[in-house]
Amino acid sequence: YIISKLNNSKRPSLLIGGGVSRAVVKEIECFLKSLRIPIFTTWNGADKITTDYKNYMGRPNTWGQRSSNIILQQSDLLVAVGSRLGMQQTGFNWKSFLPGGEIIQIDIDKSELKKGHPHIKKAIWGDANFFLKELVNKKLFSHDKWLMYAKSIRRMLPLVEPVNKTRKEYISPYVFIEKLSKKTKMGDIIIPCSSGSAFTVMMQVFELKKNQSMITNKGLASMGYGLSGAIGASIANKEKRTILVEGDGGFAQNIQELGTVAINNLNLKMFIFDDSGHASIRATQKNYFNRSYVGCDTSTGLGLPDWQKLFNVWNV
Repeated sequence: YIISKLNNSKRPSLLIGGGVSRAVVKEIECFLKSLRIPIFTTWNGADKITTDYKNYMGRPNTWGQRSSNIILQQSDLLVAVGSRLGMQQTGFNWKSFLPGGEIIQIDIDKSELKKGHPHIKKAIWGDANFFLKELVNKKLFSHDKWLMYAKSIRRMLPLVEPVNKTRKEYISPYVFIEKLSKKTKMGDIIIPCSSGSAFTVMMQVFELKKNQSMITNKGLASMGYGLSGAIGASIANKEKRTILVEGDGGFAQNIQELGTVAINNLNLKMFIFDDSGHASIRATQKNYFNRSYVGCDTSTGLGLPDWQKLFNVWNV
């Protein structure tokens, strides 16, 4: 059924989610790279498909890459493998997700297949990894015209767009992440925290290299995850470099763990987005509470350190 649908569609796409294992992707890498259709990843599955795949079309999402969203929305068939297709993935106006196409969803959680949004043409309850391996020996047609069109959109809409302007006295967070991405090396472990602008900018702009791992906590979006997650990743992978990007508000919630970093001499690089506290809370108070600011920055009662002095204290 699925092979027939893929071959008979004009604009098929494949979405790889967090339910797909890194080991399986590595096992069938040649097959995935040979597919002549666009491949996307969810944020939880971000490191499964890297930028060296010529059919990789990015990370679509409510706050995702614009080119990816535009391409995905023009698909006439989406095979979602190991993704729950939650509302952050489909948009809260889920009825408009893939308006001219059909969705086949493969997931191990039966309740996700039955939740009712988005509308699914075919729900398959099963292991996403087993499903992908079963595809390997099947004859799949090429969709070169559709793939070339998708690539043209990616070229037309770069990850860092001029419309995202930053005042001259500040560094553009988009440009910073773009440059950081280029500076990283194969094998690095990337921790993009789990909430706020530091997280969304990372997920929009950072381009993963081969053998890099990205570990986040998107499902909970708990502030303070970044540093603790980076410590765990670094201890578990002592031979590799771990890179953390975290907002100042989230970083402050686990600030005592700098002592753990220092005493264990961890191979950990930390970058803090200093936006004077809780930027998302500040925006909510501005937009919905008539600028009644409380506890969102230092001027409204939020305690934050002098970061330069703090890091010098721990010699990190």
